[in-house]
Amino acid sequence: PVAPGEDGPAYALLQMLKKWQWARPMIDARLLLGWIGSAMMGAYLNYRPLAWITGDSKTGKSTLQELLGWVLGGALLQSPDASEAAVRQVLGQQSLPVAIDEAEAEEDNRKLLALVKLARIAASASGDIMRGGQDHQGHQFQAKTCFLFSSRRSRRRTATAWPSWSSTSCRAASASPSSARMT
Repeated sequence: PVAPGEDGPAYALLQMLKKWQWARPMIDARLLLGWIGSAMMGAYLNYRPLAWITGDSKTGKSTLQELLGWVLGGALLQSPDASEAAVRQVLGQQSLPVAIDEAEAEEDNRKLLALVKLARIAASASGDIMRGGQDHQGHQFQAKTCFLFSSRRSRRRTATAWPSWSSTSCRAASASPSSARMT
């Protein structure tokens, strides 16, 4: 067992997360720490949180995603360009957390909106998602996982481009997974 308090790994990770210049310094690093803990628990939870991190270009969003992959020991499905179908098919019956980097708005937002819909279903789903395939066979997928999106802050927002339910801004200080040390 690990002792609680300043000697534990959660405290060390929180200190690492605080190196980013969050929009709400007193809470945002803690919320992300909670997301990480939830992501580790997978399908066990009745509700699985999702997060969306926004920031200007070169503020450390991708570095933060690298850190998450390192902290979760590779047990994280990460992609800068994934479709909803690909995420469903790769996950299959697994409950790996999913991190989508570079989730920017485009002229046609259907691909991003499909991922957001999957994330919302995965947050509270209690059953399997069923889809028909080209082979005329039904396929079942488990949707019980935590999602994290990161994207550049948009100068012009539209109602369909950005969900407003989970937006947090960040700006990185000099922190990277290769220089981070956890004891």
